[in-house]
Amino acid sequence: MEAIETRLKQFMQMEDLSPAKFADSIGIQRSGISHLLAGRNKPSFDFITKMLAAYPDLNADWLLTGKGKPYKNSAQIVPSLPENDTLFNSAENSDETFYTPEVPESELFETDETNPQPSENPIFPKRSIVRVTIFYSDGTYEEK
Repeated sequence: MEAIETRLKQFMQMEDLSPAKFADSIGIQRSGISHLLAGRNKPSFDFITKMLAAYPDLNADWLLTGKGKPYKNSAQIVPSLPENDTLFNSAENSDETFYTPEVPESELFETDETNPQPSENPIFPKRSIVRVTIFYSDGTYEEK
């Protein structure tokens, strides 16, 4: 299995980005890219989310695991990667469907005013919400 550093290098080559331009485009320090490309550090969750936000057409599955195509848009063809390879069989082409229950947000956080206990969780009926933690942008948090 190839390392994520290799996929980062491939991505930068496909986008014609220097390490400095790449670092600037996702808002991280240039030395951070240098450490990642050298294999000294592994990409953090923050790095991955910034990269996926800056390049929304990038396929996260390919970036993290090497499976699938580099880009979500199948019309984009990367000449250096073979299209018939088994790595390019993605869930997009399969008949698999996933069920996501549609529950109104009001039902998720509804509480009885006379009883401060949280209501039953509609997604997992045998579970109930015990604690909610809210994280603020200034680094503080609040538990309810």
